[in-house]
Amino acid sequence: MALRAAPSYEGFMTALVSHEGDELKEGFTTGMHRDLDLYLPAMENQLSILDALYEEYGLESDEVV
Repeated sequence: MALRAAPSYEGFMTALVSHEGDELKEGFTTGMHRDLDLYLPAMENQLSILDALYEEYGLESDEVV
């Protein structure tokens, strides 16, 4: 199920652009990797903060909803 929910690599790149076809331009992949190198560590930091908050206040649940 999760694999079907994830887009293909091409679909992922297409979803990132503002204008159709920009993902085909020279330098797009390099720019995308550069941006992700900045974004992902910041996102990891935010998720660590949320994880600590959930742990501290006992907010984690195994309940299936």
